[in-house]
Amino acid sequence: MAQLRTLALAWAGLAIAAIGVLSTFALLTPALDATLPVGRFGGLLWLIAASIALPRTRRPSPGSGQCVHWRDRVAPGAIVDGSST
Repeated sequence: MAQLRTLALAWAGLAIAAIGVLSTFALLTPALDATLPVGRFGGLLWLIAASIALPRTRRPSPGSGQCVHWRDRVAPGAIVDGSST
């Protein structure tokens, strides 16, 4: 079920992107003026939906034996508890 939801979200993103590309032709004809807000606000809503659909944890890499949560990642050279890594 999640795969179908992700597939539908991908197709919706492609459709909104196509409408956004068509909106550039609104400079040539006023008939395409309606595509401007559809591409702009539709794209914003799609970004929000896509961010919600992202998984909270990553799949474990082969051989690691554990799953990495986004809060547990530490940037290289970051100072953690007063010491550098």
